[in-house]
Amino acid sequence: MTNFKKSVSIFLTLMFFILYGVFICGNISNAQTDVEPSIKVISPKVISPNNSEILIKDSVSINQPPVIFDVSGPTILKVNEAGIWTIKANDPENGQLTYSVVWGDEDVSSGGAQLMPKYFDNTQTTTFTHSYRKAGNYTPTFTVTDNQGLSAKTSISINVENGNCQSICKEINTRSEGWYDSCTGNLIRWEKCSGSGTETCIKENESLGAVIPDNNKKCCEGLKPYIPSDSAGIKIIGTRGICKKISDQQIMQIDPQITQINNSAGRLHGNELNEILKELKQLRNKIKEQESEIKYLRNLTKGIKGLVQSAKDAINNFITYGVDDNTQKLGAGERAAVISSYKSAFGKLPETESELSDAIKIANGRFPSITNDKAEKKAKNQFIKIYKRIADINNANDSAAIKVMAYGLKQKAENRNLNSEKSGIKTFDAIYGRAPKSTEDWNTMQAITYSGAKKMIDTDKDLLSDEMEKKLGTNPNKADSDNDGHKDGMEVNNGYDPLKK
Repeated sequence: MTNFKKSVSIFLTLMFFILYGVFICGNISNAQTDVEPSIKVISPKVISPNNSEILIKDSVSINQPPVIFDVSGPTILKVNEAGIWTIKANDPENGQLTYSVVWGDEDVSSGGAQLMPKYFDNTQTTTFTHSYRKAGNYTPTFTVTDNQGLSAKTSISINVENGNCQSICKEINTRSEGWYDSCTGNLIRWEKCSGSGTETCIKENESLGAVIPDNNKKCCEGLKPYIPSDSAGIKIIGTRGICKKISDQQIMQIDPQITQINNSAGRLHGNELNEILKELKQLRNKIKEQESEIKYLRNLTKGIKGLVQSAKDAINNFITYGVDDNTQKLGAGERAAVISSYKSAFGKLPETESELSDAIKIANGRFPSITNDKAEKKAKNQFIKIYKRIADINNANDSAAIKVMAYGLKQKAENRNLNSEKSGIKTFDAIYGRAPKSTEDWNTMQAITYSGAKKMIDTDKDLLSDEMEKKLGTNPNKADSDNDGHKDGMEVNNGYDPLKK
């Protein structure tokens, strides 16, 4: 009879797990947040028919797919130039990983022999070397597979150029701060370099022009190139820079907030969450992190390819906690809006340390270091719609309006004025016939509310204010000063001289 009772007890226990095991696992996993996700320890109690408790001790191992922490490699190569890519991944079960890659030029390769993890570090690294035979844009896809067949993928974009394109560089004190692609003029990397060849001396208040292969202009002795930056001081940059008399002391001016932002970006990028929380005087809350991921991160990552896990973690940590006093006060929704604005402006999410720094600058109402001409052009068109005139980029208020609309610069938490924002929403509604909905809409509302830009007198209705026409030397009473069939304002907006046919 005893054996019969024992058999019944075991049978009921098994049936209990079959019918209700999922719910038990769910309850236990919610309670034990400190247990690693790869192993869930289950110790439920069930009641036998004779009312005695039976304690069941068991463990269920759930195999998790590998996690790719980082992928690094060149983003620009010449045809037949060898590049090296490094992949860092982790197996939650500390097992063996294998790596493979599809390069995108019909060449499939595998690399990184099975790697046995060290007992103190389960991050595994492998490298690939490859060269492309044809110019073009490629997106190689890297796959990491564990010994149970589960895998994770990531990718990185590469621009392969013909050999006739060169990297050109100019001195930091005479032309620019880095290496540029001679074909496109795009910045490759920031780095001081030594110039060469014959250079043309540019006088005070004259422009250096765009970065192109044959442009060897430099500022004359005693002058330095610059464009106005934010309150961080003067930003030395050659592209479209104006030669000015600027002291070395002005150039080296350091803004403590920018320093703090850069430090915060370094911690965020380096996954130093404990240091960030220590400064914010917060405790880690994994439930909030999960909520941020579900509510914000998943939507933000839609349409984004090749975003490594470490970048996702950095963004999610920023949304969940913030990184400084101001971003902490903004709240998770506003911090997510910052990332959404960054995505809207640049067509990607912040991944590198410098990109995260720009996102934090935006959250603190500071201009980002890297700009996007397309985003600013769109903002300038919106400016015309709102103020019925072309923005004067030399006017601080007009410039602020463009930056806020293009990049979503946030007002500091303590400077927010809800009554002003209500008025801004009403103004937006009057202009667009609806309330703000999208990220771009809300950025426009912020510009209307806080930039200080305003409508101005435009006697000839050519979209140039009378004040701006005075600066340019055009006729404020004549829409087409040079009689070429194009209004002065449209010529200025498209980069033409309104006084030359």
